[in-house]
Amino acid sequence: KVLVKHHIALEGFGVGSAKHTHELQHEIEVHDCSLQLVESTLERVVEPVVVRIYYGPHILVNTEQQLEDGRVRPRNQLLVEKKHPEESWESAAIRGIKEELHIDLNVHPVMALLRKDYEFLEETRNSPSYPGLVCRYRLHYVPCQVLC
Repeated sequence: KVLVKHHIALEGFGVGSAKHTHELQHEIEVHDCSLQLVESTLERVVEPVVVRIYYGPHILVNTEQQLEDGRVRPRNQLLVEKKHPEESWESAAIRGIKEELHIDLNVHPVMALLRKDYEFLEETRNSPSYPGLVCRYRLHYVPCQVLC
């Protein structure tokens, strides 16, 4: 209802590689994103933590993502985990490595976050996941080196 109230067309949601409205609702409920009104424009605010995992000269890349309805969409991106409001970017990076790669760095320290090379960037653009909804990305970039 909030989307329609702010003139966001819903026809593109759940089509092609776009996600469904119930997935946006879930992201909001689990604090993966929030909706904010900025100068009368509804914006989805997300804090992705982008982890560049290096193994020698190689960088780990996620080639595709399977959506909950079974569709597969190409990704070709680095490991990305959405930071929750109450956690640090470091905690989100470690959580992402655990969820995506099944490696708990607190138990098996086989990688090291290169904290000195951390970068932060904020940008606003249209969301490919939710067509027509402007998204403010508060991006946290951190390199990570495989140690073994």
